[in-house]
Amino acid sequence: FAPSSKVLFNCLRSIDLKILSLFIIGLIIIIFLVGRKRTRTSIVWAIGTTGFAGMVLELLLLFGFQVFYGYVFYEAGLLITSLMAGIAAGSFTVTCRLNRIQQGIRTLLKIEAVMVIFSLLLAWLFLAYQIIYHLNTVLVHSLFLVLLFLTGFFIGVEFPLANKIYSQSAHAGKSVPPTFPPPQGGDPNVRLGGRMKEGEEGTGLLYGADLFGAWVGGLLGGFFLLPVLGLSNTCLLVAILKAGSLLLLSKAKALPYRNG
Repeated sequence: FAPSSKVLFNCLRSIDLKILSLFIIGLIIIIFLVGRKRTRTSIVWAIGTTGFAGMVLELLLLFGFQVFYGYVFYEAGLLITSLMAGIAAGSFTVTCRLNRIQQGIRTLLKIEAVMVIFSLLLAWLFLAYQIIYHLNTVLVHSLFLVLLFLTGFFIGVEFPLANKIYSQSAHAGKSVPPTFPPPQGGDPNVRLGGRMKEGEEGTGLLYGADLFGAWVGGLLGGFFLLPVLGLSNTCLLVAILKAGSLLLLSKAKALPYRNG
């Protein structure tokens, strides 16, 4: 970092992890009170926090790789490729199984719980770095590739599933009478009762939440969380954030998961 930023980081260093954790917990409580039993609010929050967690964990693993090896640029292409492969694999896996998932909210809850456990596992991993340091170099290298792949996999799994649940929650309680015969010409969204339009809006909103969360994660993670709090404490904060998302989703209204 530039020497001119020394004063800023000295101020940030004085921030206590407990105070920051309480702030995050307070934010989660506010979101919980505002969005409880609102499925769409819960899903948007879950996707936003997943974007945040994904970016922070990616930076964390890249920094961790540099700690162990002393360099990262030489392997940056391979590390990022592993992350992107995980995103593609996760998205492909859940998309192929969407029509067979009966309880979308329950499945999303399981994914959120796994992300909490994964973040805690990473925290332990960096606390026990002395054990890992003495492992075989190839084994440690492979471990970071696998961890980046899993990080991407969790990101890729959530988005298609959340998009489907959001779309169904938007249609819940709405009865759109069919038109026989369907009108010729005109806007196809009108012929489908506006469902295509609502689905597109939901996809755009979730995608925006994902990107915004990733932007905040890149900004805070790269310039504040990792340099000031360190690797393990940052993992704990991510776990707290995703635990709040898990709590909010647990209060969301469960919807039957229909095909189509």
